[in-house]
Order: sequence, then structure tokens, then C-alpha cells
Amino acid sequence: MSLSAPQLRPNKAATILYSIALLPIYIGGLVYSCLNQFMPYHAVAVGHEWHELETGTQMLILAALNGAGSLMLTMAMVMTLLLLIPYKKAERWALIALPLLGLSTMLIVLRSALLVDLNTPANPPWFVLIIIMVFIAIAAGLTAKPTNSTL
Repeated sequence: MSLSAPQLRPNKAATILYSIALLPIYIGGLVYSCLNQFMPYHAVAVGHEWHELETGTQMLILAALNGAGSLMLTMAMVMTLLLLIPYKKAERWALIALPLLGLSTMLIVLRSALLVDLNTPANPPWFVLIIIMVFIAIAAGLTAKPTNSTL
């Protein structure tokens, strides 16, 4: 029995799914990178309104939120460039790097959201992250083209 590894190739449906997944990443990244105070669910998580926090605590929280948003924007831009150039040319490394970058980054963000959800009364929008990850995973699956195997 001889089995060969699947060939990877760009796929129009996969490109559309990646693009759909990138939209909320861009939006979330932009929102979080521009925050000047935390979101309502953050207030629920810490049990205080923004104005009740000390200035140092506010700055620490803003640095983390703005930094996370900026990293999400950067990741979305890198994924967009991968889609537009090497993915389109079917460069194998890009076909692998695109879902790896997207899923690993979203997994980190999902972990943070779930920590807040499970350990505080807050309800962060972690379900959106799962939807994004599902789109990326399906796109990655559509990129793999099974080869004929000899049994």
C-alpha cells in the first residue's frame, strides 16, 4: 500500500473563507488598538468602572489592550499579504504558513478570552474567535488536494 501526502494548491473558496475570517480580525484589531478605556465586559471582569481605577492601572490595561489590538492588525496584514502574493502563486510554504499563523494567533486570543469568561462574571465575545478559527480551518482543508493512492 502506497499513500502519498496531499498536494497543496490555492482554492478560490479557501481564499474567500480566509478573507471573511480576516474581516473581524481587522475590525477587532482596529477597535482594540484605538481604545482609550476598557470595554464594558472588562469593567464586569474587574468589578470596577474605568474612572474608579488608578492611573497606573489604567495605563497598564490600555497598554495590554492596545498592544493586543496592534498585534491582531499586524497579523491580519501579514495574512493578507500571504493571500495576495505567495498563496496565489501556490508557494507551498505560504499554503502552510497562512493557516498556521491564523490559527495559532487566534488560539492565543481565544485562551485569553476564555480565561476571563471562566474566571470572572464577564462575557467576552470568545464565540467570534471560534467562528474565525473554523473559517481558517475549513480554508486550510480546502487547500489540501488529496492525491491518488495505490492500495
